[in-house]
Amino acid sequence: MNIIKVVLGFIELAFALKFFSVADLAYGWHLLDREVFLSIWIALFFVLGLYLIGRLKFASDQRQFGCHACTLCDARIGVVRLRRLHDTRPLGCSLQSR
Repeated sequence: MNIIKVVLGFIELAFALKFFSVADLAYGWHLLDREVFLSIWIALFFVLGLYLIGRLKFASDQRQFGCHACTLCDARIGVVRLRRLHDTRPLGCSLQSR
């Protein structure tokens, strides 16, 4: 449950930054350029990725015994399922066109 709260917190920060960027562009304050905005978003989601693969810990995280291989395995399974969801070829078709 804590992982969900942390991920949603990161997403909330990203949307808050986007909201501020739109307001900055509308009012012409020029506090947050496009390059700075994208750099902050990249850094934010990079840190989120580090958290999800287990390289970053927060004080609210419970101590987990073992490694984070389960989290990484779940992420890989999710990617495979997402690929299968978007694959339009019928099962058994080869990747090469004839």
